[in-house]
Amino acid sequence: MKPSFNSVFLSPFRRAQWLFILILPLFLLSACPGKRPVVPEQQAVRVNYLTAEVPAWMMDLPEGDYTIGIAWRPTMFDSDSEDAARDFAAVSFSRNHSAYVVDKSLVYSLSQMQEIDWNNVNFKVVVSADTTFLRRSARDLILLDKVEIHGFLIALFGFNQIETDETPRLMHMTTKPVWCDQTNLFISGESVVTTGTALSANLFDAWTQAQETALRTIARYQVQRVVSRLLVNNDWMQQYTQMETVLRNQRVYLRRSFIEFRQIENQPSYKVYLQFKADR
Repeated sequence: MKPSFNSVFLSPFRRAQWLFILILPLFLLSACPGKRPVVPEQQAVRVNYLTAEVPAWMMDLPEGDYTIGIAWRPTMFDSDSEDAARDFAAVSFSRNHSAYVVDKSLVYSLSQMQEIDWNNVNFKVVVSADTTFLRRSARDLILLDKVEIHGFLIALFGFNQIETDETPRLMHMTTKPVWCDQTNLFISGESVVTTGTALSANLFDAWTQAQETALRTIARYQVQRVVSRLLVNNDWMQQYTQMETVLRNQRVYLRRSFIEFRQIENQPSYKVYLQFKADR
């Protein structure tokens, strides 16, 4: 018995059915999540900037040997916050009256070069605190004023009793002064001025790192001055004297401070800006 035509050749309808059955797995495979990785959408980091009402002396310090100390806000279980703030201020103060430890052989070799590209000069500068000044500060610093802000005690210290400017001022990201972004060192009269910044989840660390950045910038400027003097002086004794004088016991003064109190994903964070000046 001969097979019928329909048993050998499928009708167009049947062919379409079989074609659909054959192609369907290909669609399923191409749509499989394992074959096409899904990139999750990145969620924007939520940053909340807190407002703080601070006395004017915190943003613009009095001229001279004055500094700021920080400690945790006093509680009924811990009443030593003022002493802790004084210790912080004493250490900070002694670093402002510091010595710079540099590779002197590198400085001398630079002084022998005709042209120096300071952007490509890599030398380490270690800022060492003045231990004598540290002991004096810990003993003689006077508490001039204090304020409690977002869980911290922030205090102004100095060696002389003065009238402080306690005018209330708002400290917020939207009120950040222009000087905060002036991180390049510039000359103002007989002084050099620079701003150090740092961001940290710890206010104490942010403050210390901002100070360290500014002191290193000033140290680099002082080293450049030494090199320029050595270039024009061939007397080795005068060269040695200039090297030791410029790199020893620099006096740097804290002029201004500003803190951004932040909440990043509900975790505290602090951006500290510190402006310092030093004699040229």
